[in-house]
Amino acid sequence: MEKGKEREEIFRRKIYSKIEELPTIPVIVTKLINVIEDENSSISDVVDLISKDMALTTKLLKVANSAYYGFSQNISSLNQAVALLGFNIVRSLLVSIEVMKRFKDGGKSDYFSHEGLWLHSLAVATVMENYKKKYGKNKNSSSIFIIGLLHDLGKIILDQFFHDTFESVLKIANGEQQRSLHTVEKEVIGLDHNEVGAMLLKRWKFPSEIINPIEYMHNKNRPDDVNSYDIALLRITNSIVRQIEFGKDGNSKPNDIDKTDLDILSIGDAEIRELKNFLEEKGDSIKDFFTALK
Repeated sequence: MEKGKEREEIFRRKIYSKIEELPTIPVIVTKLINVIEDENSSISDVVDLISKDMALTTKLLKVANSAYYGFSQNISSLNQAVALLGFNIVRSLLVSIEVMKRFKDGGKSDYFSHEGLWLHSLAVATVMENYKKKYGKNKNSSSIFIIGLLHDLGKIILDQFFHDTFESVLKIANGEQQRSLHTVEKEVIGLDHNEVGAMLLKRWKFPSEIINPIEYMHNKNRPDDVNSYDIALLRITNSIVRQIEFGKDGNSKPNDIDKTDLDILSIGDAEIRELKNFLEEKGDSIKDFFTALK
């Protein structure tokens, strides 16, 4: 076995071992995903399920009343929240709440923090959702927000369980040459943070429509059933958020937007400017949203 492959396999086994120690995603979230995906489900079905968890109910109402959504009235009941937000947003919120609750703190670093990463990820998720509503051809994708939110989950895992290794990767990526973090990860670890995040999402039994765009974000060798549209949208919005410098994801500099991704989405400079303007206008409410989620 080549040294690089051997290193990758050793590290992959270590990551699997740590992931196996993590608690599974709560049953209520798994059930909720199934209920929402069932076209025969009603608002009362969703409300009955969420109401069994008082802490989750309280957090959901807090987020629904944040400036991020900007409702003119106070939302005081689950029925009202689910009716106004819709099933897919409720699903996205509950996944966000549960995942962030499991990964609160990390090691100290000059290049990376959990809070900076979650702000970056929320911004990516928000811009992706805005694009889907305004321009998107792929309107049937109900998981856009979750894909954006969880695309960097692997960085949290690496920082939490392999902090020294991840810190050395960050130092190289942020050094004089300012290299892409995922490229350095492949060289040092043997796999990148997107692959690491996908390993956890598979254990949590997330659907493939969420896992695949994350796992293959930086991988050109993709299976035929992977949605190239979602990957292109993820890559473009990730670049936009870095260029605006909203949050901090551990990379040294913004990356250029790939022309191939623009072609897949059939957009150009005008749409990119609009998405940047949208993010700049939405910035304060995204921070308010993050505060409500914590």
